[in-house]
Amino acid sequence: MTTLDERWQKGIETRTKFGGGTLTGGSTPSAWDMAPDLERIAGEFLFGSIWHGPALTDKQREMVTLTCLTVLKRDNQVRRHLGNALNLGLTPIEIIEVLMHSSFYSGVPATLDALGPSPIRYSKNGG
Repeated sequence: MTTLDERWQKGIETRTKFGGGTLTGGSTPSAWDMAPDLERIAGEFLFGSIWHGPALTDKQREMVTLTCLTVLKRDNQVRRHLGNALNLGLTPIEIIEVLMHSSFYSGVPATLDALGPSPIRYSKNGG
């Protein structure tokens, strides 16, 4: 069994991997500043535990995350996770395919909003 401090450390490592080797404040760093307990809880449980389950790869988890955030129209979070997806090794073509597939379940407008400001447009590993 892991301690909360160990989960927190794992969470920091996970978030650093998302950032391509740099720990960032995510898409809403001011929210973490205003609610540091929320950052700690998310770090321990979401990033330190949930992201380390045995059944899915990081790429698969990011695909699920992108789909959920797109459906919920969380555009700021979508932008951050598009960058995370690229850092985790998803190609722009894979990301577009995930969003296209989910668009018929979530609605085309939500997918168009997710793709609009997309950093995959400028990715070096174009496919």
